[in-house]
Amino acid sequence: MAAVAAVWVIVSYSPLVAGDVVNAEEKGLFDMSLEELMDVPVVVSGSRQAQELSRSSVPVSVLTSDDIHYSGLTNLSSLLQTAPGMDALPLSRVLSAVGVRGLHDYIANRTLALVDGRAVNDAYFGGAEFHRLPLFVEDIERIEIVRGASSTLYGSDSVGGTINIITKKGTDIPELFASFEGGSLSTYQGSAGVRGKAGAMNYALTGKRVDSEGLGDHDEYSATAMAGQIGVELSPQTSL
Repeated sequence: MAAVAAVWVIVSYSPLVAGDVVNAEEKGLFDMSLEELMDVPVVVSGSRQAQELSRSSVPVSVLTSDDIHYSGLTNLSSLLQTAPGMDALPLSRVLSAVGVRGLHDYIANRTLALVDGRAVNDAYFGGAEFHRLPLFVEDIERIEIVRGASSTLYGSDSVGGTINIITKKGTDIPELFASFEGGSLSTYQGSAGVRGKAGAMNYALTGKRVDSEGLGDHDEYSATAMAGQIGVELSPQTSL
């Protein structure tokens, strides 16, 4: 049995205000016209500012919360593989070689990984170990991928591309959620969590449990993990 717990504390600044970003939840992607789809803004771009997708100077892919939900995928590496130009080569049950445009490796030191704008690449090897990131697919709001070099903005780690994982934040209306899945080899997976907001503080907590008997007599597998996030909105442009 393995247990993991993590809490993110991130300081970020953005020139955006709430009305600058189109929320895909307010209007379903299937209800948008082609022009509206092309005008969905992104945060990670060639200028590190909010831009309409059609005006970005570099190729950018966006996986929205709807894309993530309807994919049915439960791990980050498999989810990244659904984006154009992304590679995620499975190496074992949990390990994958992830990268952009063929520059994939177990620790891809030519692809920069960000979580809410904060670099999560390993300080020694220079690459990100995606299976070790303390976040779940259920907690991801969207993923923005810059396919190509952006070293002038993010440093040498982004010579191949940049992946920015944006997490869900608590809102004024508390949200409770739960899911359960089952499969072959007596494999079961369940998750539950809560998100909300109290004044200027937002919070999120998610727990997940996985059990499987595996292929052989000694191939049983079980894991329990929890991930939490607490944030404070200091101003419309600054959060802690």
